[in-house]
Amino acid sequence: MPAKPASMSRVVQLAGQQLSMHMLAAEAGQISFAVGSVQVADPGQAGLIAKAMREGMLANLRAKPEQIQTLANGNIIASGSSPQGQPLKMAARFIIDGKWVYQLVAIGPEQALQDEVTDNFLQSFKVNKSK
Repeated sequence: MPAKPASMSRVVQLAGQQLSMHMLAAEAGQISFAVGSVQVADPGQAGLIAKAMREGMLANLRAKPEQIQTLANGNIIASGSSPQGQPLKMAARFIIDGKWVYQLVAIGPEQALQDEVTDNFLQSFKVNKSK
């Protein structure tokens, strides 16, 4: 995280399942950075959960299909707007590791969301194998 993160948990509805999502979030330079994780009972459902997380983030951003790009490295870049209509850009990555699904997101004004910053954030995440 580029700044000291805040930690929070809440129950979310994803793909028809009620799951506890744990989040770490920090703000730096007009950009919000967040890492969320959920644990599923059945690893076979992890793909559905990751898809629901992705769709939820894109819906929150109000991104239209033509504003969404999936890069070769799996990162997603999307443009949209805040509830107040402010233009925003998002870079995201979704990772499945057994029963765990991770959501990494950087979101902010387009001019603030530089590729170097988002690539570093999204690619530096490593799954802790001690679980």
